[in-house]
Amino acid sequence: MPGLQSIKPAIHDRSEAVLEISSKLLPGPELIHRGNIEEVFNKVNESGLITILPGAVEQAYCLSIDPATDVTIPNSQHLLEVIQLLAYHPSYRKQCHRRNHNTTFYYDRAKKGKYAGKAKVYDKFAEDQQGVYAPDTVRFELSCPTGQSIQHCYGVGANSQGRILLKSVLESTANPVAAKFEEILASLYTAKPQGGTAMEVVRSGVGINKEDVFRKGLKSCKEINIFNMLCTQHYDLESVYRIIQPTLKSRPGKGKVLAPYIAMLGSYNGFDEEVTVDYEVLMSIRELLRSPGAAVAAMAIAA
Repeated sequence: MPGLQSIKPAIHDRSEAVLEISSKLLPGPELIHRGNIEEVFNKVNESGLITILPGAVEQAYCLSIDPATDVTIPNSQHLLEVIQLLAYHPSYRKQCHRRNHNTTFYYDRAKKGKYAGKAKVYDKFAEDQQGVYAPDTVRFELSCPTGQSIQHCYGVGANSQGRILLKSVLESTANPVAAKFEEILASLYTAKPQGGTAMEVVRSGVGINKEDVFRKGLKSCKEINIFNMLCTQHYDLESVYRIIQPTLKSRPGKGKVLAPYIAMLGSYNGFDEEVTVDYEVLMSIRELLRSPGAAVAAMAIAA
């Protein structure tokens, strides 16, 4: 059954089961929220694989959750490309994927605890296999894989066993999606538009990461690897040579070894970012994320 990802017996209580469910249980593009959780449980019961008893919403525990907000944005492809190039909070690392223009942010300093998880933005319409989502639908999604991360994002407490009631999460007024992306893109939202409604991207790097813009224009894995080496060594050719030299099987001249790096560095130094960000559109996205409150794309519960 689509949306019913797994059913496992609870380790400590045989009367409980751990369910992994997603919003694909629901018809259309609706996400899971406090108004439709009973309908979600009824869909699970229709599978015939398990029976969730009446009143389970009051007693179920939330083990992990993926809050999400879907936003319809005109010309979403351009916006997703721009998001891949934006400067972002230094505590995060970023991975960009061409498929669905997926951009994923990981908190670099913790794999466990309240900062565990990731945040991603992607083209939901392109990912959709069932024809449910409208064109230009963009999903902003988090993962909260631990109890501490759920408490941190939703501002809820846990019982004496450290367990979090599903009801308290669904009834929370917190908007973890808006809060997280405001934190990640803090430098963007504190920047000021330079005249009119457009923020012209300048070499100072406010809003746009020049390295990301340049890397996106490279055509081959070899070029990308050369440029990545330059980036990691802070464009110091001597440092690059010290790393490469022990790996050489022969003894070509230093100039020959560094030639492709010198050429790449020259191209990068002469590169100007020709990207203009529509500041008002980006600010409107900020408001769209803030206004509805995040619903749930997927979660694991003990019921």
